[in-house]
Amino acid sequence: MILERSGILSWEVYDFLLSWKMLLVAIGGFVFFSGNRGAGIIVMGIGAFFINLVVECWPQADSKLGAYLLSIAMLCLMVGRFASTGIMTKVSPAKMLVVYGVACVILSGVAAAAIDYVSVIAVIATFFFISIMFPTIFAMGIKSLGSHTKLGSSCMIMAIVGGAIMPFFMGMIADKSHTSTSYILPMVCFACVVAYGAFYHKLCKKN
Repeated sequence: MILERSGILSWEVYDFLLSWKMLLVAIGGFVFFSGNRGAGIIVMGIGAFFINLVVECWPQADSKLGAYLLSIAMLCLMVGRFASTGIMTKVSPAKMLVVYGVACVILSGVAAAAIDYVSVIAVIATFFFISIMFPTIFAMGIKSLGSHTKLGSSCMIMAIVGGAIMPFFMGMIADKSHTSTSYILPMVCFACVVAYGAFYHKLCKKN
């Protein structure tokens, strides 16, 4: 209200910043970037700890093998992007986001269980399912914003700060316990992505 009276923000912009649509933009961007960096191409929260996970959960593995397996994971990311784009022509983005989000929650849970070989394979599979999350969340977040599209998209990009916050806490957990345990945090973020997709239409109708 103070910003509106001072002329810094118009009432229209002020009202938008407090709307459900703005909430969708902020939450969607933050929880996704908490597990990823940039345009979803370079995975941060998951990928940054991947090599350490390989060393700890793949018997007799070294960082060289970890790097090789990470390249396979990135290949899965590319395949997932192309394959999922085709699937999305038949399935609504919100439903697909829920399905892929649930898959990532399960796979992150398997990764956190520290099962030899299996946890590493689970993380590699996760790359496939996160492939369409950023463009989908971004498009859903700014959909129907009208004159506020630029502001909404700017806020979504500002949410990249999530990619700097969550890996810090993942590192703290990994240092105090086990690298696999730190994957509980991405699991929580993916659960938020599931909620984002599940309640998207209801929240949009509220607005």
